Amino acid sequence: MAIDVPTGEVHAFYAYLGQRLQQGDQPLSPEESLRDFREYQRQLEDLRSKLAEAERSSQRGQSQPLDMDALKARVRHRLSSEGIVD
Repeated sequence: MAIDVPTGEVHAFYAYLGQRLQQGDQPLSPEESLRDFREYQRQLEDLRSKLAEAERSSQRGQSQPLDMDALKARVRHRLSSEGIVD
């Protein structure tokens, strides 16, 4: 039984498996590996979609430079309000 699978997808799956094996992840069955790869692909596509929308938003002038000091202050405030201190 032959199944048409795009060559790029086969290479991506091969690279995904290689990376998991190099990281020493627990071995999975072929079905589990494919399921995990599909979920990884879904998450990757979701991220790409969000990045593309952020870029379009920025091109429309709906963004501003990231203020790291203000971000750190907000995170510290949020953590301290939850009782977490450094």
